[in-house]
Amino acid sequence: MNTDIGKFLKPIYFCDCDNPLIREKALEITQGCQTQGEKAVSLLDK
Repeated sequence: MNTDIGKFLKPIYFCDCDNPLIREKALEITQGCQTQGEKAVSLLDK
């Protein structure tokens, strides 16, 4: 099994994750989170 998940973390047409406004909002939403799991829940909860 290929464990390289990098191809799934790149920006695409429908998910412009490199956009500075999106990155800024993500940092704002996840401020205070201690783990990656907490960040994921915070982002999905918004």
